[in-house]
Amino acid sequence: MSKSTPRRKNSPGEVSALLVLQGARDVENIWLKRVKGNTFEVRTIPFWAYNLSFGDKVEAAPDEDGDGLFINRVVEKGGNRTVRIAFNTASGLSTAEAVKLRKYLDERGLEYEIFEPTMLAVNIPSEREYEQLVERLQTVPSRAKMIAEDGDPQPNRNLDGSRKRRSSSKRR
Repeated sequence: MSKSTPRRKNSPGEVSALLVLQGARDVENIWLKRVKGNTFEVRTIPFWAYNLSFGDKVEAAPDEDGDGLFINRVVEKGGNRTVRIAFNTASGLSTAEAVKLRKYLDERGLEYEIFEPTMLAVNIPSEREYEQLVERLQTVPSRAKMIAEDGDPQPNRNLDGSRKRRSSSKRR
């Protein structure tokens, strides 16, 4: 996971796939690592997809032309959650509050990715870490113009909202 650079570099064995965002005509590029057959593990922290997090197992298949790989569904939840945080100021992630928040994330060992110039996607490995982050976000003053949202508000649900089983192993 990239903590300090806006562009993520893929690791060996990772492939890029597209996820068509529900209810939209947009897509998000998601890095995956093949587990077996058409099952892949999500290896990036999603910026736009809901009910999808780092470590989830997904089913993906080539499009009808065989040119691209598309994510069809979540097969198994990985136990992580995604929180997205944006600072809607001219300085974006360079504001003092954003810098303090990134320092907090680094100190806690929480992985995140950056969407320049204003947004972070944070991987949350446990409910305890989630609750602590929510508490920390509540201390950010309103002048920072921070917006936060839970990208995986139903961590035991599939992309379409249906129930999925959760993995017995957790990744930190």
